[in-house]
Amino acid sequence: MKPFILSAFSFIAGCYCNANDQGMFLNPADGVRNAAWSTNPIWAVGEKHTLKWNTTQTTYNISLWQQNTGTNIAGQGVSPVFSWSGGNGIGPGTYDWIVQPGAYGFDIHFSPVFFLYVGPGFSVTDAGVTSRYFNISASSTATTPSASVKSTPASPTISTSGAGNATTPFPNQSTASGMSTATKLGLGVGLGIGIPLILILGVVAGMSLVQRRRNETQELDMAPSYYDPHYRDVKPSQQIGQQELPTERSPTHHRAELYGGP
Repeated sequence: MKPFILSAFSFIAGCYCNANDQGMFLNPADGVRNAAWSTNPIWAVGEKHTLKWNTTQTTYNISLWQQNTGTNIAGQGVSPVFSWSGGNGIGPGTYDWIVQPGAYGFDIHFSPVFFLYVGPGFSVTDAGVTSRYFNISASSTATTPSASVKSTPASPTISTSGAGNATTPFPNQSTASGMSTATKLGLGVGLGIGIPLILILGVVAGMSLVQRRRNETQELDMAPSYYDPHYRDVKPSQQIGQQELPTERSPTHHRAELYGGP
């Protein structure tokens, strides 16, 4: 959103003051009426220009304003170009200014037409003077605004909204990160294929290990029991060196016959 108000009716009629009342700009020149945009002087970004003015204010600010070439309204920068707050500022003044509209929240691609305002305080009041319009270009060879947007405003229109809310454009995020969209897409595809493949290989390796251990266990179960020919069962009747024990014999009782004597 550019720092422009929605209505030009908030213009304070006395803000474009007579040079004899509130002072005047010397460089850029004092406000010029009925001027087409294409006739404006051109200042390139980065150039140094010496601002010159004469004022009756003891304390004042010089602010940069951007003119909307499609309407008769303008917006104020987010900070002053120059401030004098020490008092006794009456009289001529100069300031070496480096042209840098982006520092005040402006985008020259929206409108290249600008002007300066000197007055008390940062907010616009009716006690100030404006410079003539001048165009700011990206380089010394930049073109002036198209003839299709030429107009002849009576004077710069000042809004009373105070500091604008314009922001400086930020660089493209993909460029600032140092990685292109194609590189990010390729990295995402590679990770999407590589991670599942690693998981599948891990599962296959685990299943192979389990199957190998299962086969080894089955082979052990099917192997014949251990047999040593030196150790075998021996029946009692086959024991080596065993001798038969004699059987008990009952005592013989001899029957004695008694012979009588004759």
